[in-house]
Amino acid sequence: MFNNKKIISFLISTSIIFLYSITFFHNFIISILISIILSVRAHKLFETILEKKDIKQKRIMFREFLDIFHTNIISGQNFYNSLILTSREIKYIFQENIYIIKYLDEMIYDIENGKKIETSLIEFKKKSNLEEISIFVDSIIISIKSGIDISKVVENSKNMLTNNISLELEMTTIVENSKRDFIIMCLLPLIVLLTISFTSTMNLTLIDYIIRGIVFVMFIIAFYIGNKIVNLEF
Repeated sequence: MFNNKKIISFLISTSIIFLYSITFFHNFIISILISIILSVRAHKLFETILEKKDIKQKRIMFREFLDIFHTNIISGQNFYNSLILTSREIKYIFQENIYIIKYLDEMIYDIENGKKIETSLIEFKKKSNLEEISIFVDSIIISIKSGIDISKVVENSKNMLTNNISLELEMTTIVENSKRDFIIMCLLPLIVLLTISFTSTMNLTLIDYIIRGIVFVMFIIAFYIGNKIVNLEF
């Protein structure tokens, strides 16, 4: 089943590969076929980029939730009232259709209608599908059952997430600098080919297609290896 990320990533991948293919082969049909065939696998690269961006945004939103929730807890509010106040306050920061507000309101509604707090928290964890939320919920459930101060659990979760975000930001800065250089190197062959195409009026022969096909395959392999290196996957 396709979701929005798959569709968007497939369209991006197809467009980029088509641009390179048409530059290499000067043939619309061949370029369309190549871009569609290669995008069956290549779209996963862009899907991963979109997913990482989504997770990063989720972490930032959850960090804001923890900050507000912790303030309400230490002010003397109980767990349920703190959830309600946090839901109201966080709506001034983010749009109401974002995941943290939607699932938070659903959890409050479930508790209001008699569902156990532990059960509501577990459902909130499953819907959110974020590692930090999973750890937070498990810690809260343990603290409720054992009588541990919830404010300390929330504060520890907040500090841990803040440190993770800071570390991730440092790593992202290093990787992004490498990616910038990598993208420039990928664009150079395209610029050279475009320059040659505009200055040459000769039609491509079968030998030309074979040579360009070999170069195109080598370029794809080089891109794959280069992407692995800049993403620190080797």
